[in-house]
Amino acid sequence: MPHSILFGERSLTTVAALFGQAQDARDAAEHVVRDARLPEKRVSVLGPGVPGVERKLEPEERGIVHTLIKSHVTLGVLGLIVGVLIGAVLILAGVGWAAASPFFTIGLAAVFGAVGGMMLGGFISMRPDRTLLDTKVESAVQEGRWAVVVHPVDHGEVERAMDVLEHSNGEVIHSL
Repeated sequence: MPHSILFGERSLTTVAALFGQAQDARDAAEHVVRDARLPEKRVSVLGPGVPGVERKLEPEERGIVHTLIKSHVTLGVLGLIVGVLIGAVLILAGVGWAAASPFFTIGLAAVFGAVGGMMLGGFISMRPDRTLLDTKVESAVQEGRWAVVVHPVDHGEVERAMDVLEHSNGEVIHSL
């Protein structure tokens, strides 16, 4: 399923590298901008005393809201359709209780399908992969370490950023 149907964020993957020294992180960030050819505004250096760590980890607040809406609506509608189809199959298969009350069966299957789809939309909106990365970076910063956080917008940028950061001697982590 294309990302634009479910997600409102431009950057779906976050790439980060953790360092012990501020200068190592700054050098790695410069290499990402120069060698991976990413805009400076999508590369952040985070460390002790740097304000707004949470905001720099998740810079697309409006995109997150759009993801919430898109994923719930899209998967809710798909769930509703699947529910109706399952109800219809039960009726056409001659299942006793379904055939005895076809409108109730279709309605109930549609409701369960829609709710199930919206629950899946909620799970996708939580972005557990990003939560793990954010927690790891925040913990490292609280321990006095430094991080370079990159928000690439396509697969090519993800690959280039990871390649540069892997050669920087930092501990590289990324979301899905």
